[in-house]
Amino acid sequence: MGGDEEWGTTNGTGTLAVVGLGLGKPTPLLARKLIYGGGQYIFSAEAKPGQLFMWDAETGDVQHIVDPTSLDGVKKLIAADEMNKIKYEDIPVAPTVEEREAHHETFFAAQGLTHMLRKE
Repeated sequence: MGGDEEWGTTNGTGTLAVVGLGLGKPTPLLARKLIYGGGQYIFSAEAKPGQLFMWDAETGDVQHIVDPTSLDGVKKLIAADEMNKIKYEDIPVAPTVEEREAHHETFFAAQGLTHMLRKE
C-alpha cells in the first residue's frame, strides 16, 4: 500500500499532495502497482469523511471517486478488471503556492509537528 515514501506524515509525497489540496490527513486504503512503474492509491481524507479519492503517484493527480462510493464497490470493479467503470472527478490544484503552504502549515500544526512549520 506504500510506505513512508508515499504516506509518511512529514514528507510522504502522497501526504504532501493530499494535504496541499486542503483534504487533511490521508488514510491509504488500497494500492495498485502499475506494470510500467508508479502506482495508484485509493485513500480516504480527514477533511472529507466517507469519501474516497485516488492519487496517481506518477502524475501527482488526485481525483475524487464519485462512483462507486464504497471501498468494496471499488474492489469489485478492480477484481472484475473493470477499473474503467470507476467514475472520478478531478480535484483542482490549490491555485497558489501560498495556499498550498498554508494547508501544509495547518496540517503540521494539527499533527503537533511544529518543527515542520516555516520559520519567519
